[in-house]
Amino acid sequence: MTSRVVLKEAMSGLKSLCGIVLIVVLSLGWFAPQAFSKEPSLTAIALYDGPTGAAYVQLGEVLINGKAELRDCSQAQGAAIDKSVYGKLPKTMLVVGGVLERGSDGVLRYSASGGAAICVVPANVKFEHNASFSLSDLAEQAALRGTPIAPSGDLPGGVPPLKKGVKLVFVAAPNIDLAEFLRAQRASDIAVWRAFIAKYSTSPHAADSKLALALLYVAAGEKALDAYQRSAATASPSYADLKNAKSQADLARALLPSLDTVTKLADEIRGKLAAITDKARTELDAYHAALTAHAPGYVHLQNAKSLSDAVAGIDAEFAPSQVLLRDVLKDNGTYESALQSATSAVSAKQIDKSFAAVQPYRAFATEDPRLGAVVDAIYGYHMDHGAEAGQALDWKTSIGEFEKAESTKDTPEARDALKHAQEQLVVAQDAAAVRAALERSKAFEEQKDMLQAYETLSSLPASQRALLTDDLKRLAPAYVLSAVQASKDRRKAHEPIQGIGDGYEIENAYTYLQRAFDLQPEDTFQDTMSYLGEELSTYFLSQAKRYLEKPEGSGTELGWAYLQEALSYKASNQAAVRDARVGAEAAHAMHSKLSIEVQFRDSTSLRDSPGFASQLENAIITGMEASAIPIKAIRFGESTTVKPDYRLTGDVLQHHISDTPTIESMQSQFFASERDEPNDKWNKANRDYEAASLELQSAQSALQGVMAKGSKKVIAENQKRVIDGQKKVSAAHVLLDEIPKSLKVPINQPYNYTRKTIDYNEIIQLQFRIGEALNGQMMDVVPISKEGHSQIVVLEGVKAEDTQGVKPKGTVPDKNEMLAGLENTARDALVDAVRARVEALPGAIFAGAKRKEEDGDVEGAAEAYLRYLHCTPESDSVERNHALAYLKSQYHLQSVSGVSH
Repeated sequence: MTSRVVLKEAMSGLKSLCGIVLIVVLSLGWFAPQAFSKEPSLTAIALYDGPTGAAYVQLGEVLINGKAELRDCSQAQGAAIDKSVYGKLPKTMLVVGGVLERGSDGVLRYSASGGAAICVVPANVKFEHNASFSLSDLAEQAALRGTPIAPSGDLPGGVPPLKKGVKLVFVAAPNIDLAEFLRAQRASDIAVWRAFIAKYSTSPHAADSKLALALLYVAAGEKALDAYQRSAATASPSYADLKNAKSQADLARALLPSLDTVTKLADEIRGKLAAITDKARTELDAYHAALTAHAPGYVHLQNAKSLSDAVAGIDAEFAPSQVLLRDVLKDNGTYESALQSATSAVSAKQIDKSFAAVQPYRAFATEDPRLGAVVDAIYGYHMDHGAEAGQALDWKTSIGEFEKAESTKDTPEARDALKHAQEQLVVAQDAAAVRAALERSKAFEEQKDMLQAYETLSSLPASQRALLTDDLKRLAPAYVLSAVQASKDRRKAHEPIQGIGDGYEIENAYTYLQRAFDLQPEDTFQDTMSYLGEELSTYFLSQAKRYLEKPEGSGTELGWAYLQEALSYKASNQAAVRDARVGAEAAHAMHSKLSIEVQFRDSTSLRDSPGFASQLENAIITGMEASAIPIKAIRFGESTTVKPDYRLTGDVLQHHISDTPTIESMQSQFFASERDEPNDKWNKANRDYEAASLELQSAQSALQGVMAKGSKKVIAENQKRVIDGQKKVSAAHVLLDEIPKSLKVPINQPYNYTRKTIDYNEIIQLQFRIGEALNGQMMDVVPISKEGHSQIVVLEGVKAEDTQGVKPKGTVPDKNEMLAGLENTARDALVDAVRARVEALPGAIFAGAKRKEEDGDVEGAAEAYLRYLHCTPESDSVERNHALAYLKSQYHLQSVSGVSH
């Protein structure tokens, strides 16, 4: 073969080879501008705001205005930049670790590897004529170019323009973990952070993401707490906001239990819950006060229940609210039970039973329509029966029914009906009493006993005497003569006064003259009365001094009564009598009431709440002062001129709360790590990609074979096969990139956490007894014992990554807060028991007076009866009548009938 032939064949082969190279080059896209670029290849995560919020796209081959560099404009920020200035700006290269962000002012700023951000403008900016630009205008000419790398967070339109707020983070290689972290950081949204942590639990950014999410929870909790605080003083506090704050705090605590802001938020929430609990306790106390005072106050129970329900709904494990809720439910249950019983009794016409059930709650009738209906039914029943008895002239029955009606519901109608019935009973009783008195007076007149004939009528009440005016006028002259003679006879037999009997008769002589003088005023009567008054007042003063001088105040009230008697006569010794009263006033003030010294001692070895004994003393004194009988309560150690009659001594025997924990080790599982597992979908997509690549190679080989000798049609057909193959390879490649090569399979590992069940036993044991201060004789001990039981379950050591749904639960409550509710219960029970014992003392005083009377101790019995009369209300009781009769018979004290509290 000649050299020419060889050269010809070589040139032909080279031509064919060039054609193939050209096709391959075209197929690989080597004519793209980047193919011949000398710029370094950069990868970046572009962060921007997409249609659904924070978004990102990972970009390869990143260039800005075709460059991987920017110009540093740090020294040219004061004025517009022209071409000359621009040309002098130093260059700065974009590097891995750098961050480029366009701010809200439109200016680009770049920081390299965590350094300080500097002002930058894009390279390759074209200046026409004498144009100049602001930094923002220059940034507007920055054209971001790059190849999107799947997967990306949100890519509706390819590469985002460098608008305000767009941020580029340059990385060594695509990093979806970092991209998702940056997107969550940009979003600063709870749902986004939660999704990130759930998906990337083993991410190197896990700690930062948990902190960010915890802080968002805290911020949401603080916002909800602030909303509650603004509503707290209104009529409708937003407890939903407080509950939301508690939920956010719990979520934050589950992530980072020791974070200071979490602790602070939780403490603030507990403070709000404590304030609501205190408010509810105040409402419950107000309800108890209204119940005791028989005043409206059912609304306080409703308020207490509403508040306690609110706290329980926010935090069912808040210890103080558990005690409160128990107390509220108890009071509410008692009320509802009484109302139901009363309603049933009314239906069965058992009116007395119905009244007994609702009697403590009558004052609430205007607040609770259900109770109001029961009260109206009872009231109507008694009003109807009272009217029926009145029509039958049975005034006593009528009065009884109207009194029941009035005690059920105090109305003008009931008061008027009762008043009318009482008036009619008096009219009927007066008429009967006048007839009986006239018969007795007539009998005395027939016996010539004019004193008894007149006094039988004159001693009647005024309403009855008004019916006997004529009869009294007719008997008066004869009565005056008899009274004057009776006075003379008694003076002759009993002057001078030598003792009680003489004093009694001289008093009678004085009384007869007084009555005679009232009917027939004569000077001689007046003179004699003055003489007798001097004699009596002198005698009574001497008796008073004798009794007042008895040791330990044992004759105080007899002496005081004699002073009262001495003052009833207008004698010349009145100044001396008044001086004696001043000297006896302190002793009388002490002994005319139930005077009690109160001392409560703490007998426990370890005190859980200092001052409890002092609190009990205060409660007892306050409770006794509210009693229905007059009581003078004195704190132990208080300085007094006269010793009190009684001493109350109490002891705190037990006052503590014990906790018995039961600790169990529980097992669960937590997310420990992940392992890579081959992805069948990726394997299939890879096989499809390889098959498409082989098809493309085959098509390219076929095209190469026909390029030299094939017809245009055949070449075109093969070129189409190559182009279709390229598209198929490209599509397969895109699909392959979208599918992860391996799947992350969670690895769960077992772990143990602690379940602590704490049983709390609260106990308060108190006792007291009352005794006489003078003789030291004490009554039986009265024990008061209150116990409470509760249980708290606390789950500790629960991992935040638990996969079995186990979450941290419960907190150990404050023991003093738990004990507070039991203290209130014990204190109330103590006050009730003391009041019951004290209110029984008058009965004990009367019994002691009777024993002295039976033993012949006249003075002791009289002193005791006087003290009994002082501390009991005026009534027609057998005991008071007996005491009055004894004092009249033994001491003839005229002022005793006025003794009252």
